[in-house]
Formats: sequence, C-alpha cells, structure tokens
Amino acid sequence: MSTVKGIPLVDFAGFEQSAGPRRAATVAALGSALEAHGFVAVTGHGVDPSLVDEAYDVAAEVFALPAEAKQACESPETARQRGYTPYYLEKAKDRAAPDLKEFWHVGQDLPADHPYAVSGQMGPNRFPAEVPRFATVMRGLFAAQQRFANRLLEAISEHLGAPAGLFASMVKDGNHVLRVIHYPDVGEVPVGAVRAAAHEDINLLTVLPAATRPGLELLDKSGE
Repeated sequence: MSTVKGIPLVDFAGFEQSAGPRRAATVAALGSALEAHGFVAVTGHGVDPSLVDEAYDVAAEVFALPAEAKQACESPETARQRGYTPYYLEKAKDRAAPDLKEFWHVGQDLPADHPYAVSGQMGPNRFPAEVPRFATVMRGLFAAQQRFANRLLEAISEHLGAPAGLFASMVKDGNHVLRVIHYPDVGEVPVGAVRAAAHEDINLLTVLPAATRPGLELLDKSGE
C-alpha cells in the first residue's frame, strides 16, 4: 500500500464499482489502514477540489468580517454546534488554555417539524448576511462531505461483514457538523496556549479536506 508521509493512501474510486476485485481490494486496504492507524489519506473521494477551494475563499471573507458581525451568528443555546465560535474560547480536554483559533459550524437543515428541530436538539444554521455566498458554498460542501462519509461508512461496514446500510441507518438525521477553522495571526501568546491542543475526536468519523497550511499532527499507536 502506498503512503503519504507514512499515512496509508487509498484510492476510494475502486469502491464505487458494484462488485469485483477492485472494490474488494479498496475495502481491504481501507479497513486494514484504519485498524492499524485509525486514519487514512483518501483519493477518488468524489468531493470536487474546486468546491473545497471556493469554501476556503469565502470562509476567508467571513472571518475577515468585524467581530460584531460574526458574534451575531453565535448560538450558545445549541452548545455552539451551529454558527460562529470566537477566537480563544474552545479548550481541549484537560487543557487550561483555550485554542488560538475561531471557527464556524454548519450542519444539515432539518424541516421545522422534525422532532430534533422541535425539541431544540439540533438548531438552525447561522450565516452572516454580509456574505450571502457563504451559506450556499458551505451547504454544498457539507452535502458533498456527507455523501463521501456515508460511502466510507458503507465500505467500513463491508470490511467488518456487517449488513449493508447498518452504519448509515445509525447516523441518519444525526448531528453531523462541518467545522471551518481559521487560525488568525497572533501577537503575544498566552501561557500554555497552542493553535489546537492534542485531542481525540468525539464523533464517529472525521473527514478532513486538504488544509491551506501545514501543521496537523497525528499520533500513532507507537506514540510517534
């Protein structure tokens, strides 16, 4: 199996074949990589790179807005699962200092009469009126990422010998979140603060597009 900086690299396009050795090989490669490392680099995912680029461009516009415009889109009542979270607010588990970042959460749009919407379990998206394109682009990227994530779950299910559609049924109408992170320039850094402290994701599956800057680090089973 090929790698990228030691991370297993899998071409997911082979999974889209209805059956045959290429699909089986893709499932086996993905499954073994996740079992051994917990993460994998993927090509052939079907997410248009131009959509990712457009998302980064429009996100830069939004994060450049005045603080009051961004803060108008906060939603603490949803535990900040939608809308804007300000700089130097979120802390990783067991960390004293918050991270040096700000971010935006986008989720799926539920009908007003959906039980999760009625109960307040999943709130509405919050977008700034100053940059209307942001909502359109982020909804498009969210949908593309969600489609790919569902296909990944199907491949994992196949690798485990589980019934088709099992994982998809578990996450149907789930509180899936697209997090758009901005790491602004910093001056004096508070004691103990870093860009994003070491952490484990609490969700079932994380799908990361290519970042605009290097910096992400992964911890393997050996502690490296």
